[in-house]
Amino acid sequence: MNIYKRQSNFVTPSNLDFPILLIGCGGTGSWTGIALAKMGCTKIILVDFDKVEPHNIPSQSYEIRDHDRQKVYALEQNMNEMNHGENRQYESFQKTFENFFKDHMRKISVVICAIDSMDERIKLWDIIKKRNDVELFLDPRIGGELLRLYAVDPLDTKAVTFYESQLYPSSKADPLPCGSRQIIYTTMFTGALIANYVKKYAKKEPIRAETIMDFNTMNLI
Repeated sequence: MNIYKRQSNFVTPSNLDFPILLIGCGGTGSWTGIALAKMGCTKIILVDFDKVEPHNIPSQSYEIRDHDRQKVYALEQNMNEMNHGENRQYESFQKTFENFFKDHMRKISVVICAIDSMDERIKLWDIIKKRNDVELFLDPRIGGELLRLYAVDPLDTKAVTFYESQLYPSSKADPLPCGSRQIIYTTMFTGALIANYVKKYAKKEPIRAETIMDFNTMNLI
């Protein structure tokens, strides 16, 4: 059964047969995992150390049944239910990204930074930029109803210079009220947009260094 035949003009699972590392399985990460699985990505590594809490369920891809489960295991199960390809290889690691990189040396083509803290982004980027295998690093950031998505080739000096100009410590980030952090239409849209960027990478199509979406005014920049 070929469940992907109606998207074959856009991308096929054979185009998507490269390793993707998804760090963070929360609001952005959970929908990204689902979108990539539905699109036909076959090699996805999940890294997160959190459990599913009640307040996660409205804005993330988890269901009531996932409450109190480790996010990586719940998401891997949900992804397996989305992609029935014989060649799929989904792996879950309940640990920090620092420990993942210490314990696992393997080739990775695309890294998705779906974590909340700017300080943690900086730590992750310091690891990524020292590697010579990562060809696309995606950094989505949601603040209220504003999304910024950065895409950078870590081997491109000009791209790195621009991306690093957009990094700053958490102390300089605008604080948001606890109840204004995430809502379903921002997180789901972000996961879909990331999947689109992964498709562009797979098809060697141009990728914008920065994309901005204001959900309040519905302006995409």
